[in-house]
Amino acid sequence: FLLFYYFPLPVSGSLFFFIVLGLTVRLVNNWSVKKFGIFLIHGSVVLLFLGGFITMCFSLEGFVVINEGNNCSACVRKGSYDMIISKGDIKILRSSLSESLSYKLSNNVSVVVKKIHKNGSFKGRVIPLDKAVGAAKFFSIETLPLFVEDENNKFAVEFLLCFPDGDLRLSLLENESSCVSVSISGIVYKIELVKTINVLPFSIYLESFKKDVYSNSMIPKAYESVISIKDNDFSWKYTIKMNEPLRYKGFVFYQTSFIENPDSLASILLVTKDYGEFFPYISCFLMLLGFIIHLFRVLL
Repeated sequence: FLLFYYFPLPVSGSLFFFIVLGLTVRLVNNWSVKKFGIFLIHGSVVLLFLGGFITMCFSLEGFVVINEGNNCSACVRKGSYDMIISKGDIKILRSSLSESLSYKLSNNVSVVVKKIHKNGSFKGRVIPLDKAVGAAKFFSIETLPLFVEDENNKFAVEFLLCFPDGDLRLSLLENESSCVSVSISGIVYKIELVKTINVLPFSIYLESFKKDVYSNSMIPKAYESVISIKDNDFSWKYTIKMNEPLRYKGFVFYQTSFIENPDSLASILLVTKDYGEFFPYISCFLMLLGFIIHLFRVLL
């Protein structure tokens, strides 16, 4: 039932499950040619929920930051984080985070993800922990309510460093303590918390960034990015404006903001890819068709 909890409607997740289940059972049990219009109407609602489920599970939302004159072929995924483990200066693992994830550092030592907090903060300990490393020695992590805007949440992870004779606690908190180092048998291991990177099937080159400001003010009124899409041997230009996004290969790029550096400008683009975007259109078409068919059957 928890899979349906995140649908953006003001009722509990279990209710959605029973609605979809009830509609599906009704479609199967009450099928007949005479009720084809009603069948289409009910089927369109099931399809709408299916599209929402696909969007929730598989869609991408992130952002790219491109400086003028530079290329970018990857985006930072919103609300998704990876763990990087380095042995000395060599990265030996990059993995998406999930509770109970375990990785063996040596024959007798492994690191285990104990708990993930989608929004957390440090809380000072009254007595420092002896069996802890870094911030975990002096701070515990408490879970906070989630903000609507993902940028206001601070992702946090609690780890266990497991030895044969006991465990050590590690804690990482986004933007405050996102890296910790530990020495094992003379070898320094570093564990980092980083945002997930998604590679794009093409690259974007920012040729120029333009901004307009209000008269007698430095407040920006509008801004746009002149970019070039490079996809293998294919290349073409496009101007992304505040209300004119770029759509290419299922990805949509929106002009959201910019960074003003001393010697250059950087454009910030919101990137989305919704695998369920066509389900609402198909559902509305089937629902309308179902109403028309049912109306004609009633009138005739």
